[in-house]
Amino acid sequence: MTTPASIDALQAALTGALLQPSDAGYDEARAPWLRIIDQHPALIVEAAITDDVVLAITYARTHSLPLGVQATGHGITKACDGGLLLKLNKLTTLDLNVAARRVRVGAGISWKELLAKTQPHGLVGPSGQVDSVGVIGYTLGGGIGWLVRKYGEACEYVVGATVVLASGEVVHASATEHPDLLWALRGGGGNLGVVVELELELLSEPDDVLAGLRWYPLARVTEVLRRYRDWAATLAPATSSVFRLVSVPDEAQFPDSIRGKTACVVGLCHADPATQAQVRASLDVFGEPALDQVKTMPYPKVAALDPASHESHAATYNQATFLRELSDEAMARLVEIGQSKFPPLFQLEVAQLGGHLTPAVAGPRPDQASRTPTAPFMLHAIGMPEKSGWEQVKQGIADMFDHLAPVLTGELYYNYLRGDKQAEVATAFTESAFLRLQEVKRRYDPGNLFQLNLNIEPAAR
Repeated sequence: MTTPASIDALQAALTGALLQPSDAGYDEARAPWLRIIDQHPALIVEAAITDDVVLAITYARTHSLPLGVQATGHGITKACDGGLLLKLNKLTTLDLNVAARRVRVGAGISWKELLAKTQPHGLVGPSGQVDSVGVIGYTLGGGIGWLVRKYGEACEYVVGATVVLASGEVVHASATEHPDLLWALRGGGGNLGVVVELELELLSEPDDVLAGLRWYPLARVTEVLRRYRDWAATLAPATSSVFRLVSVPDEAQFPDSIRGKTACVVGLCHADPATQAQVRASLDVFGEPALDQVKTMPYPKVAALDPASHESHAATYNQATFLRELSDEAMARLVEIGQSKFPPLFQLEVAQLGGHLTPAVAGPRPDQASRTPTAPFMLHAIGMPEKSGWEQVKQGIADMFDHLAPVLTGELYYNYLRGDKQAEVATAFTESAFLRLQEVKRRYDPGNLFQLNLNIEPAAR
């Protein structure tokens, strides 16, 4: 139980800030970037240094408070009501070693900040499609982005981590120190401690990439989707591609043929300068688009293509699953969704996988907890509940997935689960990996202090 004296003592010991519900700034601090929950913690600690994280964890544990951990706030899943919310957005270490192609990042660093630092040196990281997402949260959950077919998942490039455990102990996980913890951090999420710093191997991409979106009226969806299937089958791993059904905003940047309507979109990121002209010419198979946004650009601009990269905050709900193949039946069902079953303010993306999905380095694949997808395509649905309502969004996605059920593999991916999918966490991993994660959890967090997430409970003793 907390007391005013214990709170005063905590505040005095912190380098960062401590906020209570009556304090100015509390309402802004309690809100995650992804505005999908309305949480009301009793205390908010805005950590400025690692010692603040230790103090906050120790206080929550000794006073039996629920503990929520929030870095940039994109991956929030469960509300920290009545507990201690530990915010990490001010932990902004960004230490680049160009010669070693390594970077050490704090929990508050976004992909936009990291890429801005590395790109001038011809180095990039395997970021996602939205550059405002935090590096650490995205990477701990696996990480599938624009370079996935060429380089694999982001978690494969984790080489070290500084972690504050439930006991308050600060440890470094690497191949030689706490290797079981490092294994779990490669795709097992934030279940084992607070990662205050992550060390990543970087990728060499010194040249501009060919990337962008081409937009087509919905009337052409059957033709475009069929041509997308045939075109994607010809692509080398240097090219990642997507097909999307999109509710187009009623904005002047869009032509009348698609503005304010449902449209279909073909997108790509091609990271081989020697064949850019060839890949650009191959897009002619789709015919003249309503809007062509494909061009050469530095890779950091690719991660800024998604509209969510330009939002200060957002309220979106998303789910992902996987397609067995783009069969005639799968395409027919996708067309039906676009023509008659597509809820307002949604995006449904078919993302091409395959390629290497392994590190572009010599030697065996790094050991990791993440369940690397085996399907050739991922299906990712996104809705905006602040405009159309939570229940409509959830039901709309459920209905779309039900309609596509006969062509889905049933695989799940940890990074794309939301808080209402706790019962499905185990199926996001292989059975052996999940059992091992539970055992690692038992060793590092036996009391399950870190549970306001997509939780992995510790194994029984």
